[in-house]
Formats: sequence, structure tokens, C-alpha cells
Amino acid sequence: MKLKTEIIIYDNKIHILIDLLRFRLKWTFKELKEILFNSHINGAFTDKNDKIIILMYNIKLKCREEDSYLILFHTISTLYHEIRHSYQRVNNPFKWCKGRMAYVSEGDGYIQQWTEKDAYGFGNMMFDRYLNKICDILFEKENVK
Repeated sequence: MKLKTEIIIYDNKIHILIDLLRFRLKWTFKELKEILFNSHINGAFTDKNDKIIILMYNIKLKCREEDSYLILFHTISTLYHEIRHSYQRVNNPFKWCKGRMAYVSEGDGYIQQWTEKDAYGFGNMMFDRYLNKICDILFEKENVK
């Protein structure tokens, strides 16, 4: 299925602020504060922007800087997770909207939500399914150097 969602990968917070100033992103102050200051967020899907953002600077904090493969694995897993949120919005808009109205962004209630259970399940399934291909691509590039 084709989703018209744009994917943006941010390596630092300054690029997010630049995109805000260019009116490329539209967030409430609360959303912006959460994205900029909560280091547990690896990515986000914003339905009003129809964008997936990947926060590389947070992923790098969780992984040792020299462990580039772990960083890439977390990035790919996060991307699958956020793509699923875009899919949920398109394919089950009523359930998506209902879930967003009472959304819990952290704590015990976070993982219990339908949107998150489904996105984590999909992300894990896709990562497991394509792990060999991902490794082939990563290690092939390493052997070419």
C-alpha cells in the first residue's frame, strides 16, 4: 500500500527547529517540548503533518557511538514502527482518532494502547523478517570499502 507520508531523519535538534521556522512542521508547544526534551523518543508519526520523524540523536544516546550497527538496527526498527502508525491512520481512521484522543505518551499506559501494541508487533515482525537482508546489505557495504 502506498502511504503519502514523508520520512525525515534528524541528527540533531537544531534541524528540527530550522524545519519549524520554515513551517515544514506543525506541532503544538507540548508536542515540540516532548520531541526535543524526552530522550526516550526515537521517532514519531505526526498525522497533522503526515510525516515520520526519526530522532537519530536520541537513538545514538541509547547506543554506544562506536556501535554503528546497533544504531542502524534501532533506526530501522523505529522506522517500521512509525510506518505502521501511518498505516493505522489510513486503514482504521475511527480507531486511530479514538486512540489519539486519550493517548498516553509514556509510563505504564503507553504500551497498553492499541496503536502501540500493533506498531511494536509490526515493527518486530518486519525487522525479524528482513534481518538477514538488512545484514547482507550492511556487511556487503563494509566488505566493499
